[in-house]
Amino acid sequence: MDRKFIAIMGGMLLLCLYIISGATGYTSPEEGTVSNSLSTASIDTILDKDKVIDINISLDENDFQDMLKNPLKEEYKVASVVIAGQKIDNIGLRTKGNSTLTMVANSESDRYSFKLDFDQYIDGQNLAGLKKLNLNNSMSDPSYMREYLSYSLMNEMGVPTPGYGYVNVYINDKLHGLYLAVEGIEEPFLERYYGSNAGTLYKPEGQGSDLVYTDDKRESYRGIALVAGRKNGANEALLTMVKALNQGKDLEKYLNIDEILRYFAVNTVLVNMDSYQGSFKHNYYLYEESGVFSILPWDYNMSFGGFSMGRNNQETTALYIDQPVSGTTLEQRPLIGKLLEVKEYKERYHQYIEDFINGPFAFTKMEAEIARVAELIRPHLEKDPTKFYTMEQFEQAILEGSTEQKSELTASQTNPPADQQAAPPMPEKDKMAGQQQRGPMKPGGDMLQGGNVVGLVKFVRERIANVTKQVSGELPSVGNTTEQTNTMPGQLRDRPEGQGGMGMKGERPPGDMGQRPPNSGDPVNREMGDGFGNKNMPTNNSTEQLFVIGGSLLLLVLVLFFIFTRKTKYSL
Repeated sequence: MDRKFIAIMGGMLLLCLYIISGATGYTSPEEGTVSNSLSTASIDTILDKDKVIDINISLDENDFQDMLKNPLKEEYKVASVVIAGQKIDNIGLRTKGNSTLTMVANSESDRYSFKLDFDQYIDGQNLAGLKKLNLNNSMSDPSYMREYLSYSLMNEMGVPTPGYGYVNVYINDKLHGLYLAVEGIEEPFLERYYGSNAGTLYKPEGQGSDLVYTDDKRESYRGIALVAGRKNGANEALLTMVKALNQGKDLEKYLNIDEILRYFAVNTVLVNMDSYQGSFKHNYYLYEESGVFSILPWDYNMSFGGFSMGRNNQETTALYIDQPVSGTTLEQRPLIGKLLEVKEYKERYHQYIEDFINGPFAFTKMEAEIARVAELIRPHLEKDPTKFYTMEQFEQAILEGSTEQKSELTASQTNPPADQQAAPPMPEKDKMAGQQQRGPMKPGGDMLQGGNVVGLVKFVRERIANVTKQVSGELPSVGNTTEQTNTMPGQLRDRPEGQGGMGMKGERPPGDMGQRPPNSGDPVNREMGDGFGNKNMPTNNSTEQLFVIGGSLLLLVLVLFFIFTRKTKYSL
């Protein structure tokens, strides 16, 4: 074979490989303006704790109005966003939430929580490593800082925590309100904390999320969905952990005991019952690496006793530290129950509680931090056109609180009679019909009775005093918790395991994987797959990429055919 012929063939092959490799990362000019360098930037450059940044969202006005009229669909709309001076086109925007979404949809407010999905339409598109950013509306929290403070406290106690920060949200150049932006927990989060070879991430929400052992079948825990890091043996690792946990054997082999105890120490002191420790057993993630599981924090707008709303038998600031559950039992919550059965773990848990209330949660430190955050967000709240609460309610909520606020929702929404709380949820068509005539909500509303909770400073002061006495033995650390229902206004009372209803923060019906119709934007569909490690096929691959690759291969075939069929001095 002639050397010149070999050179020609080699050059053609290299050209083809170059074109194909470039096509796999191809992005059209309209698909985004964010450079790859953002993927390595620090998340703190985006979500700065010392300032309130602006997030400008642009989308077709008809799409936005459709979103407001049909919020329960949680359907993605194509949008552009500018954050910290960086613009990203073709992102996904949708409403988000469970019971809070339903409550806003049935009120006169358009202050929904939103999800920004940077790679909904373009694989790999991100901002500072972020693929998803949640914009939380602080419903039920007139202080607007429960979630902010909770993540900060978890972080100070060494628990891996998502990025967070305050933002002014503008939609189509109009101020929509002050929100708390929270990083979505998935691959970028895992890589930041655990490295590029991170393990498996699970999002428990539904059947099996109590981690009570049923059997060795993965479908019995279908509510524990795989979110990221779907590695071989992930299902087996989960089943092995759940079985060992309930047997109380070799716990250190399967659990990151130290991290789990620190998480529960903080969660317990904060009386965050809208969590694994409450009747809905949700709002947490599980992370597994090499067969060892940790727990990760999520969703804290109901912390600082906010979930009790003054209706529990146990006072808001008096949750038992050695029976830190509500509406359930320690037997039904083995991730904390089994650990507290071990004397060594219980003593370490007590030590972490003491470290917490004498350190990050110390009264003088918390009082100063609450004042700092209040000063940071106060001028922005004053300009917030959609806020749920008045500035008077805000000032009360950061200090002593108030139980005298009046609700602008109907009495049946905020405090339904006992015989009506067990009624079935409002039919979907009726919910949607009631959304057509909604207008702006005046400040002073009492969404989920947020105006009736204890103030932050008062909570910190009373909770420290109560916990200190429990640790010393001056007050009992166990008692009756099963009578506490944690029923939120407008929701059903707690149902037996596996019999929850849609539209509430509880279980889904048996056999229901929680999947919405295709393209609805539900993370179960696009991100979690089927819940058993089988991720759905991507839906956002670029058609242009396929054309480029196919055209390149066709060109190569034609050139080779021409060379081999034409008699030249380079013929074999």
